[in-house]
Amino acid sequence: MSFEAAAWAIKRRTRTPTAKLVLIALADCHNSDTGQCDPGNSYLADVAQCTKRSVINAIEELEELGYLSA
Repeated sequence: MSFEAAAWAIKRRTRTPTAKLVLIALADCHNSDTGQCDPGNSYLADVAQCTKRSVINAIEELEELGYLSA
């Protein structure tokens, strides 16, 4: 876990609560040594307590906001 990534994610503004939870879950999976973050949608849905479709929508929102890139 990257504490810097988690602190960064907590301070970001999103349009939906689900996007915020997904962003925090992604930050928790971030490897600060490699920069990689590769959790599956099923894992993110479990952590954020939502559906995989909601995760996909949240990721699209986070990309639009410029918080994620491929």
